[in-house]
Amino acid sequence: MRECIELFTKEVGSKAHLLQLIKKLDLCLKLESETDAYYLAFKGGKVELLTSNVHSQFEVTIIGSEADLASLFAGELKLREGIRWGYFTIKDGLFRDLLVLESIFYLSREIPA
Repeated sequence: MRECIELFTKEVGSKAHLLQLIKKLDLCLKLESETDAYYLAFKGGKVELLTSNVHSQFEVTIIGSEADLASLFAGELKLREGIRWGYFTIKDGLFRDLLVLESIFYLSREIPA
């Protein structure tokens, strides 16, 4: 799972069209699986995997299995579809935040040649 998140952060940083989406984004994301919790910070046009809960409160929490979260990062599963089908539970997220996150996840996927 950690490898998927690290690949995602590299992909976001390497794609100019995504920088337009995250340039002014100030969002903290917590990803919870059955075994671990991961923290991503979107700030200043960068995405950073945090080593621990540096901030006391996260704006959006996505809860799901490691396999489903990996599918989300790979662009195989869209965020809102995963919510609708019961793969993910969302805490404390505004609809606008979810739309931005879904766009970022989908556009950061690796496109096969």
